[in-house]
Amino acid sequence: MGTPAQATGRYVDWPSQLGDGYAALQRSWKEIEAATGTTRSFQLSTVHGLLQTPDYARAVLTRCAQLSEGPGDVDDAVAARMDRQRILQEPGGKRWHLLLFAGALQHGIAPAPVMRAQIERLVPATALPALTLGIVPQREEQQVLLSHGFSILDGQVFIELYGGEMRLDRPEDVALHRKVFDTLAADAHYGEDARRLLRAAADSWA
Repeated sequence: MGTPAQATGRYVDWPSQLGDGYAALQRSWKEIEAATGTTRSFQLSTVHGLLQTPDYARAVLTRCAQLSEGPGDVDDAVAARMDRQRILQEPGGKRWHLLLFAGALQHGIAPAPVMRAQIERLVPATALPALTLGIVPQREEQQVLLSHGFSILDGQVFIELYGGEMRLDRPEDVALHRKVFDTLAADAHYGEDARRLLRAAADSWA
């Protein structure tokens, strides 16, 4: 009998992925995103990389490097992550539906001015043509237990863990995560309701 990881997907630890540095990993993600038609992502504790400010991205990547004792190319990785974000403005019919748990807006991964600027950056992102951005509220009844963040890129699920990344492509695994995502999406706030939550969260870091 195989291990659970072998039975349900492919697990790759961070040291194996970071052999060429964080910047190379960001460039790899750029290629993956370029080949993806529809992205659905639920972020539980941090803002999605495609919507991060440089200072927020630097804080997140620095914490990751400290935890995993990974490469020190954080500045190059930030630049590569910012380069990834250009895809949101490019033509081609790609679609993104990104969900962010409201608790992530209070997760002090960076100093207060950086957190405020990051949250303010999300307000105009709610109006991007190819992007649907929803905020999953904290103090409202939810229909699903929050366990971990995940992304569904076309027919594959990506789950980031402390030690590495799990990739699932079995139809039943994809269907389950799609069910969770759709349930969270139904509970999320969009448009002006989302902007109201974001502005209140930004003000809380003043």
